[in-house]
Amino acid sequence: MVNKDNFIIRLRKRDLIALDYLVDNYSQLVLKVSYSVLNNLDLSEECTNDVVLRAWDNIKSFKGDINMFPKWLVVITKRHAIDIIRKEKKHSKNVYLDDEISINTRDVADEVEDSIAMDVIHSEINNLDNKSKDVIVRRIFKDQKVNEISKELGISETAVSNRLSRGKKKLICALERRG
Repeated sequence: MVNKDNFIIRLRKRDLIALDYLVDNYSQLVLKVSYSVLNNLDLSEECTNDVVLRAWDNIKSFKGDINMFPKWLVVITKRHAIDIIRKEKKHSKNVYLDDEISINTRDVADEVEDSIAMDVIHSEINNLDNKSKDVIVRRIFKDQKVNEISKELGISETAVSNRLSRGKKKLICALERRG
């Protein structure tokens, strides 16, 4: 029968019943210590399983009595939990970098699409009659108000609005034909 006094000896002999004793009696301690470092239950449970296996694999390196065993286990737990944090940080940096690359790629694609669209719009504006082209350029690209355009061209605001409306309709039709 495995008990507090003989489970370390039996662990060294690779007794699976002693491993069960270790899990039953020390896994809560390991879980609490790992959770205090990781603050994540899933990672803490994973850490607990890893630490129990490490204790099983490295029990021959344990040099102490039963009173030192929990301290030895806590040291293994803290070190492994810190290793998990390092892995998680490295992984999160990789994910962040991948996200950043995809965002930058999308930004470049958007800029190219915008540039092509602006080239098409400029080309179609140049195909308009001079009166419509002049009003559209002043209103859209130079951001002039209708009353300013009317004063500079010496025409009524209604005429400016009509030229804008007709010019926009022509542009829309031309752009729709281009697809």
